[in-house]
Amino acid sequence: MSLENLGFCYELGYKFQQVHPEYILVHGYITNQSFPYQTIDHCWCMQDDIVYDATTYEEFTWEFFEKNYGAEIEWRYTAIEAKEMALKYGRPGGWHEIRKFESDKYYNDDGSLKKEFRDFKGIYDKYLTEHKSDVKNILSYDEYKDMCNKQIEENLKYFDKR
Repeated sequence: MSLENLGFCYELGYKFQQVHPEYILVHGYITNQSFPYQTIDHCWCMQDDIVYDATTYEEFTWEFFEKNYGAEIEWRYTAIEAKEMALKYGRPGGWHEIRKFESDKYYNDDGSLKKEFRDFKGIYDKYLTEHKSDVKNILSYDEYKDMCNKQIEENLKYFDKR
């Protein structure tokens, strides 16, 4: 295994997939064979059961890669999803590190806003029920929706800084 690309797996994997969109970009973990038992974050591309590791320029079967590198899949991205994540987070990978924080409360694994945060009518109805005794301070539907969106944006800005 060459060390010339050490630390560039996300960038190289992302670039490879954008040229070869038929591959799925995978973020996961491998056990470093040079330092046994040290598990590290890693990125590779897959098409069916073929793994392409852009850091070593090698192809493996998934069975070989899993057995010999202790590979574990954590996240999978199509080329479109990967491009969206790169634009959203401003980097070509390692998005799962960011997403492990509280921002997962708001977003699905594919990066889309969770249904309960898209369904403002349902959230607003619940809000009205919970605050019906405080009639003079109840927000309108649009005010409540704006308040929710601002709170989500603030939370995500906080986690993007980490």
